[in-house]
Amino acid sequence: MQTLELPIDITLLQKARQAAIARQATLETLMVELIERLAQQTDPIIGLFADEADLIDTILEDVMQTRQNAVLRTSHA
Repeated sequence: MQTLELPIDITLLQKARQAAIARQATLETLMVELIERLAQQTDPIIGLFADEADLIDTILEDVMQTRQNAVLRTSHA
């Protein structure tokens, strides 16, 4: 295991200590938990559709067809 030294604002350190106390943890275990959670997070919007591959395919197909058929720009002659 390695040691990491971080400069931290006193107010943020106090908040971290309070969070650790509330969780009955040490600062070290709190940091490990936070890093592990952040490493697992994905985009929340995409995550909502994780089990909806067919729906996403349908939406993308509609978007692409609309893009081909719709006039996006008009010329001012």
